[in-house]
Amino acid sequence: MGQNVISALSFVPRVLLFINVALALTKCRAYAEMRIDDDYNYVDHQNIYKAFKDLESDFYWLYGFNYESKHTENKSCVYFTIDSISEKGMNYSSNFKIHGKSGQIHYTGKFLSTEFLKLN
Repeated sequence: MGQNVISALSFVPRVLLFINVALALTKCRAYAEMRIDDDYNYVDHQNIYKAFKDLESDFYWLYGFNYESKHTENKSCVYFTIDSISEKGMNYSSNFKIHGKSGQIHYTGKFLSTEFLKLN
């Protein structure tokens, strides 16, 4: 019995050493998710006008967002309507319910383009 305990105790450090060496050799690293707006290979595909111009609907539900904003507090049933779109910009509205009443905010967006800076 005593010999089995000693053998088990000497086995644990060997297993831990093996795991550490295996992890070091595999060069384990965490990678961030691929973002289309950050990747050089997708620059040609980042065109808001092309994305919206041929769609049959001018009504788009906002599925969700991942940031805090005073502009979205207490709002529900948020959707967007596109009033007009051209290669130069887009006129659209944000529609919503807030405290049981309908609301709407009109926006005019001008499309701008900058040179993509490849950092890596």
